[in-house]
Amino acid sequence: MKKLRWIGIIHGEYIDVSLPHRDSSGLSASPVCDPRVVEYLRNGVGVWLIPGWIVDSIGKPDRLPFTPEVLTDGTWVWGNELAFYMQKYGLMPSAEFIEHVQRNEWRVPAVGNLAEIARAIPDPVRDKC
Repeated sequence: MKKLRWIGIIHGEYIDVSLPHRDSSGLSASPVCDPRVVEYLRNGVGVWLIPGWIVDSIGKPDRLPFTPEVLTDGTWVWGNELAFYMQKYGLMPSAEFIEHVQRNEWRVPAVGNLAEIARAIPDPVRDKC
């Protein structure tokens, strides 16, 4: 099985995502992300549920109101906080990811054997995504 690709903010590093540019008033100069992409991210297949909490790495360092989970569509892998960041801060996924979602017709496909999927997820620290 091929290695999956991370998307999101991993240990403070932006991987295949970017914050929108802000104008002088501090308002986003970029369009809001398509809600179908946010829904796609929310519907990813859960691979790992991680005990603990997530701290907001963009805004105030507050705990986010959900338990950390790693999700996938069989090609990409992301933390469940990614949809939150997209909605709250306008975090934008790469064009490559959006094209991938469009090719899947905005629906997360069946991913098959979760044990194989879990083994195919690169270590974001060791493998440098």
